[in-house]
Amino acid sequence: MPLSNPNALHLLYDRPGFLLRRAHQISISIFEQECQGIKLTPVQYGILTVLHTLPGIDQSHLARKLGLDKVTTLRVLRDLESRSLITRSEHPSDKRSYSLTLSSDGQILLKESQKHVNKAYMKLASGLTEPELTTLLQLLKKFNSSLDAHARTSFQPTE
Repeated sequence: MPLSNPNALHLLYDRPGFLLRRAHQISISIFEQECQGIKLTPVQYGILTVLHTLPGIDQSHLARKLGLDKVTTLRVLRDLESRSLITRSEHPSDKRSYSLTLSSDGQILLKESQKHVNKAYMKLASGLTEPELTTLLQLLKKFNSSLDAHARTSFQPTE
């Protein structure tokens, strides 16, 4: 059913969900443009960063650190393992789990990625002043934490 007034599209365009989805599309696009030469996606970067910070973490805890579902986590881990960027070994205290660590190639890629990731961040933030960026980040954190109970996946950065 067509809208009687084309200007009524603002009802869609002014919704937080629409704007967040569009911002996410832009963020992913900028990241992938900057990191295409090193073949790194935002989710892969997140996983490599967590493994660098918390070597030996298991898959379930890794997924919660990033708010990822188990299927996505497993798919990305398999890809990173096939590229020899991570290693999975039997977890020392839980035989049903795997302990995840960065390989030496993974450490090299993570270090090399920093200049690309920083460039993507600068491009993404370029339309905002420093105070605006600070406010945006504060509001996004508040938005996410206040609605976390409605998420499909658990996000537990400080567990």
